[in-house]
Amino acid sequence: MIDPLSFQNVCGQTAAGHLLLAKGLFESGQISAAVVEMDRAIEHSAEFGKAYFWKGVMLYLLARHDDAQACLERSIYLEPEEATGWFALALLQHERGQTTAALQSIRRSLALDPNNPRAHNMLGTIAQSQGNTDEVIAADRQVLRLSPGQSQNRLRLAHSLQSQGNESAAIAEVLTCLRMQSIDVNTRICLINLLLALGEVRTAIAECHAAALLFPKSPHPLLRLAQIHAERNEDDAAIGAANAAIQRTPKHLECEMLLGKIRLKQGNPDAAITHAQAALAIDAELFEAQELIKEAEAAAATMQSQ
Repeated sequence: MIDPLSFQNVCGQTAAGHLLLAKGLFESGQISAAVVEMDRAIEHSAEFGKAYFWKGVMLYLLARHDDAQACLERSIYLEPEEATGWFALALLQHERGQTTAALQSIRRSLALDPNNPRAHNMLGTIAQSQGNTDEVIAADRQVLRLSPGQSQNRLRLAHSLQSQGNESAAIAEVLTCLRMQSIDVNTRICLINLLLALGEVRTAIAECHAAALLFPKSPHPLLRLAQIHAERNEDDAAIGAANAAIQRTPKHLECEMLLGKIRLKQGNPDAAITHAQAALAIDAELFEAQELIKEAEAAAATMQSQ
């Protein structure tokens, strides 16, 4: 990052002063006032690249995305060797669905600063949106090379490896993540899914029980356990696990839908409707719940006519 005071001889002390004042206002949460000061800095020097960069960041936070992108593009035009400007532009372009442009910008940022883990992560995120699994894997490996403790990147790497059929490498990454961050419930769920992909159902079920004990407030291990039992037509076990999950987190959408489907399969349409209505109370537009009610009502009508 270039010290704005180094611009004094080029832009004049006033422009640098406005920039510093703007950054102070920005740090105190006065973003609109900061933009005004940034405009004053630009008035004193139309070639002040850092002022355009910071104005672009501020406008982005104000959700003025067109103006923000124009400022960021101006900043990299004036300072094309600034990796931070390319990174910020890539972030905005990706958020606006400009995937190809975002990919070009983040690659330019990495060419200038190849040791930035955030930029490699951004490259992986963009590649993932394009369905380019090989590039996601490469990006996440670069992140982990630079910052081994990034558990979300390790989990994404594991998912990518699993999708390519490399389950053993995926499990190795998850186990590494578990050793580094054993308190992360999402890591445990990822391991459970990998065990299921390998056909290790009993081990996956045991891991669900272990995770449920390790994370006594989280419904996720119990929900995953209920789903596994439901897929194996072990209805009583599935119902028990789903109800236990709901005790931890009332108004749990996935649990209500799972219970509704099981009850309908068991020939209890009234109970199925109750669970579907509970799901709709959580998400009034849930199409799956609306369809479950229709199916249950039809089943109830058939039962009454017999």
